[in-house]
Amino acid sequence: MRTALRALAIILAAYYVITLLIITPALNILPGWYVDKTWGRTLDTRWVILNPFKLSLDIASASLSEPNGERFLNIGESSVNLSLASLWHTGVVLDELRVHDLYAHLVREGEARFNFSDLLPAEEAAQPQADGGPPPGITIHLLNITSEAIVLNDQTREVPYRSEWTGLSLNVQELSTVLEEGKPYRLQVSGPNGGSLSWEGTLSLPGQFTEGSFTLQDIHLPSLWQAAEPWLVFEVQEGRLALAADYRVSWKEPLAYRLEGGRFGLTGVAIAPRDAAALPDTGIALDSLAIEGIEVDSDTLSATVGAVTLEGLVADGFSEGSQISLADMLLGPADPNEPVTAEPPPDKEDAAAPQWQASVARLQISDSAVNWRSPYTEPALIAVTPIAATASNLRWPLGGTLPFELTLAINETAGLEVQGQVDTDSGQAEIDYALSALPLAWFNPNLPEALKATIMSGEAALQGSVTLQDFAPATVALDAAITDFATRQQDVETHFTRWKAVRANGLAVDLNAQSVSLAELDINDYSGRVHIYKDGSVNASKIWQAELDSAQAAVDGEQTAGAQSPASAAEGSDDAGEDSGSWDVTVNRVLLSDSEVDFMDESLPITFRAVIGELNGHVTGISSAPDGSAEVDIEGAVNGTAPVTLTGTASPFAEPMALDLELDFNDVDMALLTPYSGTYAGYEIKSGLLDLKLDYTLENDLLKGENSLRLAQFKLGEKVDSDKAINAPLELAIAIMTDSNGIIDHSVPDSGSVDDPKFALGSVIGNAIVGVITGIVSAPFKALASLVGSEADLHLLAFAPGSSELNTTARDKLADLTEALAQRPKIRLTLDGRVDPEADRERLQLDALHAQLLANGLAPQALESKDESWRAAIDSRFAALPGAETAEDSITAREKQRQVAATFDVSDEQLVALAQARALAVKPTWSIRGRSRWPGC
Repeated sequence: MRTALRALAIILAAYYVITLLIITPALNILPGWYVDKTWGRTLDTRWVILNPFKLSLDIASASLSEPNGERFLNIGESSVNLSLASLWHTGVVLDELRVHDLYAHLVREGEARFNFSDLLPAEEAAQPQADGGPPPGITIHLLNITSEAIVLNDQTREVPYRSEWTGLSLNVQELSTVLEEGKPYRLQVSGPNGGSLSWEGTLSLPGQFTEGSFTLQDIHLPSLWQAAEPWLVFEVQEGRLALAADYRVSWKEPLAYRLEGGRFGLTGVAIAPRDAAALPDTGIALDSLAIEGIEVDSDTLSATVGAVTLEGLVADGFSEGSQISLADMLLGPADPNEPVTAEPPPDKEDAAAPQWQASVARLQISDSAVNWRSPYTEPALIAVTPIAATASNLRWPLGGTLPFELTLAINETAGLEVQGQVDTDSGQAEIDYALSALPLAWFNPNLPEALKATIMSGEAALQGSVTLQDFAPATVALDAAITDFATRQQDVETHFTRWKAVRANGLAVDLNAQSVSLAELDINDYSGRVHIYKDGSVNASKIWQAELDSAQAAVDGEQTAGAQSPASAAEGSDDAGEDSGSWDVTVNRVLLSDSEVDFMDESLPITFRAVIGELNGHVTGISSAPDGSAEVDIEGAVNGTAPVTLTGTASPFAEPMALDLELDFNDVDMALLTPYSGTYAGYEIKSGLLDLKLDYTLENDLLKGENSLRLAQFKLGEKVDSDKAINAPLELAIAIMTDSNGIIDHSVPDSGSVDDPKFALGSVIGNAIVGVITGIVSAPFKALASLVGSEADLHLLAFAPGSSELNTTARDKLADLTEALAQRPKIRLTLDGRVDPEADRERLQLDALHAQLLANGLAPQALESKDESWRAAIDSRFAALPGAETAEDSITAREKQRQVAATFDVSDEQLVALAQARALAVKPTWSIRGRSRWPGC
């Protein structure tokens, strides 16, 4: 026994001596020598003691330098304490592993090269890995690590990255690869520029789970941005982050995790483009973002958030062409050469697998703004602030009822409010909206360049509601108003169109039923201009002409390039022949009050201008129904003095379209129309009052009109030299149309087919009036005959040859002409007596022969009966004619009489006297000037 004890004492003494005098000095000397020899680095240790009683290795301090002598790795007081429990427990058991005041400087020097790469063993050919069993058994009753600093440095970046983490404190109890029960741990570390991580809970490596809580507090976002800087195209200039949650993670197959009570927050965030010169006026600022009540469960595939509160979000940016500055700042400029690839269809098996569900109980945005600059508004900078919005019960996949509200203001002028709720299961929704005081002049840059017009003023306001079905609009209800609106054509000082207010009340649109109804359209104090320029173009059509010409050229080019007829194109279309259905349109009432139309025509030698003002009235019952008929009742005045009315009915949607309208002008001062009369009639108008009634009906695409005009005290003025004037004696036409009271009362019927591509109402009326005037001056006596209901040709009275006596027919014509002229006292006739030189001369010669026969004793009865005594007298005179012997037996007595009568001389003076006698025979009660003329005069 004593021998055994003595042997044990000798062994223990030797153990202590070897440990203290051999191993401990070796641990202080040999590592430094080996490190220097192997890696060329310096390893300094203050003291290293192997405690044989505690089975611990204690280090007072140690430092390992870079090959160039710079500081690389330092530790302060540290120890490793081996437990005697290792003798009977599985694996190695350490009572304590403690490392204090750790300092590490880790530098990335190349793609795969670090400042500690020389310390790593050389890579060898990969050996096949044996399918190992469980990890080696190790248990650490207490793991305690604290740090001075851990410095990370990346020299491979264009701008070197450096991050320093201080205050690391890791404390883990019973860290084991053997023990199933989870044991507590706690980790704390402070980040660069403030911020800290606190992580505590329990951990079981054999059980493959951990649970606990973590808190990230006051994390400096620019420091995080610096870490991710190579992969981000924007710059985070300011901001703090906070994150906290309770968690449980199990990495057994399958992986399972759970997060509860999560909180995420951002404060004071400022994000800017890296190149501020390339993207000016662009950035995102955020006062605070708080996400509360975060819960994630991989077992139930659910993620829920109690509330998301966003306050003070300000987004600044601009758009130019296809560029959107915020998108460029966050994602980088789009590469125009990058091909666009379609997303592959989802895998059917994946689609059938259980899907994640997410929900947000409440979302709230307040005191936020968007400052946006674009070429589509004027002013270019639009400030949308403040923006406030709330939404509740947001889910994915969609489900449940989602109420929401949104309010915002634009440039401190216009306001928008939207509120409603959406049933995300069925896609049904009811949304109310209101827009107020939106200046329309803001949208001038959006007007087509060809319009050549500018919105000078005007505000839009509307309110209403929208319903959705299957997330698509189903109905729209709207009350809208545009007030104080005015437009001006470019290079023109006066307005083109303006109105005080146009209100649409009770607009209802049903997209499913394809119906539109409007209770009332109220137009108040409207003023429009119809301006005809010197080249004959109209202001409205000229405004659009450039764009229309361009569009037509494009269409012509497409047709030429395509070389495909419309018929063949229709045959090749899948949609050819499909009928999308017609819409039902109803407008119950259109009200017009205190309005006017200013008409000016500069295409005339003298500019014409008239204002049809004081327009008041209504149109009711506008409907697209085939049997719908609108009633029109509008009144006004020309230049404030001449009343104007438009009444009747119209069926614009009937097939074919139909109308029955009457437009009346009363007491219009004809002197106003001098520019038109001078241009197209060749005379100024000195005076006159016009009553004009245009009564038009449209049936079966045939327009029929009855234009009734009444002129009082009408007088022409001076003649005007115009190449557009009709070539007709207008004074004669006026005289024929003017009655004894000085009134012109005439009806001008006209008609035309609206299917004629050349059809225009103005030309129909104009052609009808010109046709009447031309008809009157070309056949004035026919017009006079129509006054007394006669169809006789009054311009010619027939006389027997050589006679100036009127027969019965001529006397009847003369009576009709006398009655007609009594109705047209302004007509003055010049009567010309005419003769037929051959017939009248022959008759006068015969009368002279008869007079001689009677003077020579021939009885009148013999002359009348042509008896033997008459024959004898003719024969004796014929025999005295030269050459009578040869022709006497071959001609009749009457031919002998003609040849004998031809020997009598009838002078031209006798024919003139006959013409004068005929003119005198016609003289009625008016003044006659007889005048002889030869045929053709």
